[in-house]
Amino acid sequence: MNAWSFDRLTRQGARGAALLLIMAACGCASTIDTDVPRVPAPWSGDTHSWQRFQVERNGLSKKVRFRDLETSRTVTMKYKGFPVAWGSPINLLFDEDVYQRESHRVRYRFQHPLTSQPMVLVARAKSHYVANVQIRTEDTLPVVQLFTGDEKQPRGALRYDDGSRILFSGEIEERQIEIERVSADIPPDRELLKYFLFPFPVMGEFVIRVDGQEAARFAQQLQHGVTSPYDLALDEETDQATRDDAMLAFVVFDLMKDFVNSANG
Repeated sequence: MNAWSFDRLTRQGARGAALLLIMAACGCASTIDTDVPRVPAPWSGDTHSWQRFQVERNGLSKKVRFRDLETSRTVTMKYKGFPVAWGSPINLLFDEDVYQRESHRVRYRFQHPLTSQPMVLVARAKSHYVANVQIRTEDTLPVVQLFTGDEKQPRGALRYDDGSRILFSGEIEERQIEIERVSADIPPDRELLKYFLFPFPVMGEFVIRVDGQEAARFAQQLQHGVTSPYDLALDEETDQATRDDAMLAFVVFDLMKDFVNSANG
């Protein structure tokens, strides 16, 4: 690790410690305790026909396991890639505590959990800090592009907006896609904590819509260490192509968690 990287980590650590103090002062520390109640499964109390999965991603081994609760069949999706960041030339003119701009990128390779089709996810974002305060503009919102195999033209693109209930919106295979948070925010998802410590939702219930129609639901449970657990339900009354697109949208949500957090760290 070079001196610049060490200095940057030190500054981030100091900033993180200060924000943790803010969180404690706001009475929010208990919200990330392991005693937080489990978010109800998305099919709880619903007689609708769902294809139900328990999902668990391990960020260390880079594996996502999908267990079908009806058949007990488990599919493991492996992914490759990690986020990278580089500074703007303008950073050479200013101290990091005064002004800082960075570009962020990640490229993940994986196979679609339902179709086994090779996929590539490319995400880009920018961060902009003035006096260690993050400036948010349209230019800083993360954008995701999806490619099939080694194709050069994207099959879909989604934009992430942490200021909206609809966190992801865009297209996959020319179909409109939305991922909306339908549960109430918890304290880490509000105000300063949301923008500085938790730019990606900590937990909650979400709906995936394809062309305006609900195609899937999922509950994001509290992350434990490197493990991210979910309960996922695909609408069995939709066609297979719709379920495939909904599953791909869920994969985008899951894989983007690390990227969004790193781009805001």
